Amino acid sequence: MIVVLLFIAVLTSRAPVFNDFSYTYCAIMGLIASVAAFCQCTRFGRYLTKLRRTNVTLSTAMVLSGIFCIPASVPILLFFPSLCSWSQTLLFFVALPLAGVTVCGTLGLSLGKLTRQWKGWQVCCLVVLLLAGLVVVGGWEFYSRPHVYVYNVLCGYFPGNLYDLILKVPTPLWTVRVLQLLVASSLFLLIFGRGKRVAQSALLLASFVLLVFCREKIGLSYSKDDIASALGGRYESEHFDFIYPASAAFAPHIELIVADAEFRLQQVERRLDTQLTKKITAYYFESPEQKAKYIGAKNVYMAKPWRHEIYLHHLSFPHPVLRHEIAHVVAGEFGDPIFHTSSKKILGLPVLQNVALLEGIAVFADWPDKFTSDFTPHEVTAASNALGVRQPLASLEGVGFFSSSSHNSYMAAGSFVDFVNRQYGIGVVKELFASGGDMKGALGLSVGALEEQWVAFIQQRANESAKEVLQQQLRRPGVFAQKCRNATGRKIEDWKAAVRQHDDDDTLGALEELCSAQPNAAYWQREKAEYYMDRGNFAASALVLASLKDRQKWAWPQVALAMELQAKSFWLQGKWDDAVHVIQEARLGGALSSSQRRMLDVIGYGLENKKPSLLKLFWDDGELPFQVKLIAALLIDPEDDILRYLAARNNLHLETAESVKIVMEQLVESGSLPNSIYREALLLGAKASFLSCAPTRVRYFTKKLMAQEDKMSHHIAADWNDRLTFSSFIHCRAGAD
Repeated sequence: MIVVLLFIAVLTSRAPVFNDFSYTYCAIMGLIASVAAFCQCTRFGRYLTKLRRTNVTLSTAMVLSGIFCIPASVPILLFFPSLCSWSQTLLFFVALPLAGVTVCGTLGLSLGKLTRQWKGWQVCCLVVLLLAGLVVVGGWEFYSRPHVYVYNVLCGYFPGNLYDLILKVPTPLWTVRVLQLLVASSLFLLIFGRGKRVAQSALLLASFVLLVFCREKIGLSYSKDDIASALGGRYESEHFDFIYPASAAFAPHIELIVADAEFRLQQVERRLDTQLTKKITAYYFESPEQKAKYIGAKNVYMAKPWRHEIYLHHLSFPHPVLRHEIAHVVAGEFGDPIFHTSSKKILGLPVLQNVALLEGIAVFADWPDKFTSDFTPHEVTAASNALGVRQPLASLEGVGFFSSSSHNSYMAAGSFVDFVNRQYGIGVVKELFASGGDMKGALGLSVGALEEQWVAFIQQRANESAKEVLQQQLRRPGVFAQKCRNATGRKIEDWKAAVRQHDDDDTLGALEELCSAQPNAAYWQREKAEYYMDRGNFAASALVLASLKDRQKWAWPQVALAMELQAKSFWLQGKWDDAVHVIQEARLGGALSSSQRRMLDVIGYGLENKKPSLLKLFWDDGELPFQVKLIAALLIDPEDDILRYLAARNNLHLETAESVKIVMEQLVESGSLPNSIYREALLLGAKASFLSCAPTRVRYFTKKLMAQEDKMSHHIAADWNDRLTFSSFIHCRAGAD
């Protein structure tokens, strides 16, 4: 068995996802080694005789159990120099494989002693049933509770998702491991030892009660009522039960948030031609950290369609992810009967999740993807196809979905579902989803034949700018292809901490490590160049920036960002004309995203008109917050349209919407704004008009948006107009105009 475990450990350590020896490697080896320890120690326990020295017996049991951890440690020792983070590997190894095999091995010895009179096949059946029971218990907790994480004796800890960049050993895992060890050791002493049985029984009972019946008290599990009680706020509407923080900050906004959810639900139902049959429970948290505590996913929004639940943290209105998560629940109405997802069946059970359809139908219902992109999913997929990084359809359906950048995979999945809808109708989309992707059954076509049609379809909708703007993003490796993700995440945290503490040496050291860890990430090179620049070392900064202007390696948006920093360097040295020239070149040299073009337009305006107070908003890294610097700039030049735009943009919320609406109307009518800022002013104006309960002014702004050339402006305008048709102005106490 040890040799088999060693063989598995070596193979696992060489596989993608597991080869960083962090959580994933320790978790899978912990699971395998714990099962092996339980089975083998059950056999050993049947032949052990009752020993008189209890402490020696327990020590022997734990050492015997720990032997099954040795194979998992061999690859770590062999490849120690290549470990991403030896400290994190050590923590995960102790908490997952080592603790797991010790608990399971000790329990196995106790079980073996109890069943020493049984026949071999009877013991085997019992072992299989117990292991299956442990798996079912863990699965049931994931299925029946809001949180996505699971604490289990076999796997130790399952976080529920792998998208969060930083994955640490959670504090409750140490608690649960200590309690599991107490249960296993006290049970062992009761069965093998003599004397003090009352104390041993009390210890066993107390540990077991804490572990099984007091999970909420020690942070291992939370029910819906637990979370509702902790957050304190609850608001019910026709289709939603919102659980939210009962704080003064949320009180004025909750009606608007719920009304937004009702509107998005109506859109999703119409798009999917499906009616919701049960209320959706929306857990709406104040921050990612609060969501991570109760749900387990920090920077990831999630849904459990079978529970009719969605999990979000607060973002500004309108929430960019709300409709996507609602779509998962509504699509569950025609999904499989157990998980309400798109699953292929094995032996009648929905086991194989079709990730392409699961996420694709949510992107399709949320078309064209949260309104945060300049391009539709079809344009993004056409760009990835032209760059040679588009995922094949067959690969998208399974774990291959996670092998390329998430933007690439999600957009491709949404593009495919929209293609099927346009070509064959929503009925076929729903049939495909319900069958887990049975192309032959739903369409009479093979995956290859359907993919050919889809590729031809998206090529007709290609946007050449998308290829240039999204090149670096689309070529980014996926979550399963990124080695040392957790270690890199911790280096980022170290860098942020060093910046906050103004520790120059640690800041530079962290930047050097990040540049080495992610050589294809231009961001860290730019941060390094800016570090030198802000300390007056313009020569070192220029050397770094020169490497970022290599057009053979970097797409134009990355080159333009480097040129912006070069312009800052000239400005800091008093070379205004050189700075103006560089910014002009950056603006005209190639395709840029709307946000980047808007930034360059603002900076270009500040340079050309010699406005240092405006430039300091972006290029002065002093202690003053942005809002304070903005107020100071407005005091110097209160009539400047760009400053007025920035002030309104950074102060738009429910209470200030009326004044922002007025400012945006004035700026739009003035005709003084560059086109990139003019478009943004229209978007902000439509939002401010809705928040200030002025539907006629919403139409004013959306009409001008429809006159813009880009497709996304048309989609956004149509969405605001659709919102007016839904006419939810519940936040307007005095009514809408």
